Amino acid sequence: MDYQDNKSSKSRSDNCVFDRLSPLPNDVLHRILSFLDFLDVVRTCVLSRRWRNVWMSVKCLNFDMNWFEERNEFWDSIMWFLLLRDESAIRRINITFDHSMIVQLNAFLCFAARKKVQELCFHSGDYTNKDLNFPDELCETLKSLTLKFRENISLRVAKSFSSLKSLFLSGVFISSDAAEKLFSGCVELEDLHLEDVNVKDVEIISISADKLKNLTISNMYRDGNFLLVSSFHCKLNIRAPNLLSFSYFGPMLYGFAFLDTVSLRHVSIRILYINQQDQVQWGRENISPLASKFVGLNHAKNLTLSSLVVKYFSPTHFDPLGVTFILDNLNYLKLGLRCKVETLAIRFPEVRWFSPKRQSNTTGILFFCHFSVF
Repeated sequence: MDYQDNKSSKSRSDNCVFDRLSPLPNDVLHRILSFLDFLDVVRTCVLSRRWRNVWMSVKCLNFDMNWFEERNEFWDSIMWFLLLRDESAIRRINITFDHSMIVQLNAFLCFAARKKVQELCFHSGDYTNKDLNFPDELCETLKSLTLKFRENISLRVAKSFSSLKSLFLSGVFISSDAAEKLFSGCVELEDLHLEDVNVKDVEIISISADKLKNLTISNMYRDGNFLLVSSFHCKLNIRAPNLLSFSYFGPMLYGFAFLDTVSLRHVSIRILYINQQDQVQWGRENISPLASKFVGLNHAKNLTLSSLVVKYFSPTHFDPLGVTFILDNLNYLKLGLRCKVETLAIRFPEVRWFSPKRQSNTTGILFFCHFSVF
């Protein structure tokens, strides 16, 4: 009996000390190490002879300024790590920092260009009065770019990103020329997220991308727990034949135009406030702003609108003749209501009136409408 217990215990002990990671091929090890901070990746070199040089060829690098008390030590360490790496390609670089040292960032972008990095992510930098410059070579190789800054940092883009598929911008300041390169010159772009993006001196922001599938715009910026004024106030033109999802959060713009968006399925528009000057102008023109300011919204199949948008659906608000807005492709509608239901008039195919209390659907079209307060 004792012999069997000892044998079982020894067997379990042998299983515990068996190294299951070291025999794995480098590609698998690189995948595992891609989830770790690079400092921890380097520390694996002391595990065994097998691990001594694995860190030198890792393809995904994650750097965090919190490693060091001194900022200069952080950047010096990054450059030291990069110099000791082998010549293998780098797929992704992720840097988190609490202070924007633009000289070091621009030097890092030049390094990323030489290594033909495909994915680049900068987090949490603050204000600087110098531009972040993207080399031409990097504009050709990048497939994913994420810039999340606490304060507006100016971007200088010399050419369009020819391979870019995903673009996430937060807390950046761009010229009209850079906006054209980023929003209409990226032929492979599929996902675009804009948050607190300031665009200089433009009356119309045009987003034109044949392969664009998802577009999210948060036209506000957050200061602690408070949402503050918008980043831009102009007209928005969208031409994206493969666009599936659009979301907007912020103040009312001069207009939304969905041009050539026949694939559009999900639309969410949450208007926080409407400029008083715009309201006065619409009142003088005696027009319904929805009909004139939202062009092509009828392409949507699933539609979510905030209470302010619903208010301006009202034909009685500006136009007593009862101008209606036709949504002939709609399957699902979610409305935020902070106005009287009697002022709501929306026309669907063969649906002459729709409200929480009254519904007329003469053709039996499957349709769902959800009312909430937001």
